[in-house]
Amino acid sequence: MRVTRKINAEVRVVEQEWFTRKGAAAYIGCTVSYIKDKNLSGELPYVKDGKLAFIRRRDLDRMLESKRVY
Repeated sequence: MRVTRKINAEVRVVEQEWFTRKGAAAYIGCTVSYIKDKNLSGELPYVKDGKLAFIRRRDLDRMLESKRVY
């Protein structure tokens, strides 16, 4: 699945499967602390490797979809 994001009138294609917290924050347009809070609360799954945390793109997409307001 290809994901595109419109940033400053420019479309970028994101094909990356895993993000660091910093990359995840950039992907959805939030702060790193927001990502960390969601990880620690259990709302956003992650994999820990030493000091680094990795978040799967599809988990970010699912989290955003679950917050959609109709």
